[in-house]
Amino acid sequence: MRIFFLFIFLTLCGCAKNTHTLNHCGGIDIPICEYEVEGKMSAEYQEKIIKHKFMSSLNLIIDQALQNVLSGL
Repeated sequence: MRIFFLFIFLTLCGCAKNTHTLNHCGGIDIPICEYEVEGKMSAEYQEKIIKHKFMSSLNLIIDQALQNVLSGL
């Protein structure tokens, strides 16, 4: 439950800025591919980022739960 609240808090704080970063490498997390842009993010782009972060977090949670189940066998 704490992870969920932390995720929501970090997501909301990241979207409140007047600048944001874009990635021109197709979403691959390479620092050299990111550049900062002035202005507010569009609602569609914010939704895309939130969905990506949520799916990544959900994937990690499911992976951890599956590891715990398999290690118990």
